Amino acid sequence: MSTYGLTVHDLNYSKKKITKQREYLTKNTFTTSSGQVKSLLDVSFAANHSERYYSQILNKVHTMDSYNLALDYVPVFMTVTLDAPFHEMIQGRFEKFYKKYKIVWGEIVELSTGEVVTNLVPNNDRYGFLIDAIEEYRRLSVKDLYRILSFQLHGFQKSYIFKKIRKEENEVSYLRVTEPMKSGVPHFHLLLYTAEKYLKELYNSFHKYFSAPQNRKPLSYRDNKRICIKPLDDGTQETQGFQWDINSATGYVLKYVLKSF
Repeated sequence: MSTYGLTVHDLNYSKKKITKQREYLTKNTFTTSSGQVKSLLDVSFAANHSERYYSQILNKVHTMDSYNLALDYVPVFMTVTLDAPFHEMIQGRFEKFYKKYKIVWGEIVELSTGEVVTNLVPNNDRYGFLIDAIEEYRRLSVKDLYRILSFQLHGFQKSYIFKKIRKEENEVSYLRVTEPMKSGVPHFHLLLYTAEKYLKELYNSFHKYFSAPQNRKPLSYRDNKRICIKPLDDGTQETQGFQWDINSATGYVLKYVLKSF
């Protein structure tokens, strides 16, 4: 396996596919009402072929930001990563997982507390039967880890605080970017907007559903070169996974949007 979870075969296949797409777009033409002959490539918005795609993305992100700021909502930047035991599962190693958890009758139990952890790993048709795979020591793929992370995010989105926000007729919207580590393990970056009064409950819910220590690590001004970090009224500080004192919200997420290409 090469970097980002891709093999040489994967890279060659992708390059050939992109080349074929470009050839198809170039060869197929049409005539406009003014008599001009254009190719499909001229009007394409495909990410791998057209610079228009980037302009479209920039416009959407800035429009989303302007709309939410007009509602007096605050931006929250979240980084969602998997706990360390999952990183080794793409290598077929489960020792770290079983030092922290055990599986009893198809449910994951945390050893330190004895409590069942219901939103950690999926075991259903939608996301895959991955508790079964871990119990059987089957090596997980990068796609499996993506499904685990998506399952955890889905639980967060269905938590009480999101229901409360909508019940009180407020809005919550977000933009999500997926970024792979060099090992291929995925993590998410989210730019979320909502009313400031919900920050504390969102903060608590976030750290409940995303238990990886790196998500909870307190953020210092050295981490992002900010001299002053504004805490919440009760003194709660930002963490690596949950930040709200943001000067340029679009800059935070666009860094990862454009990097993904």
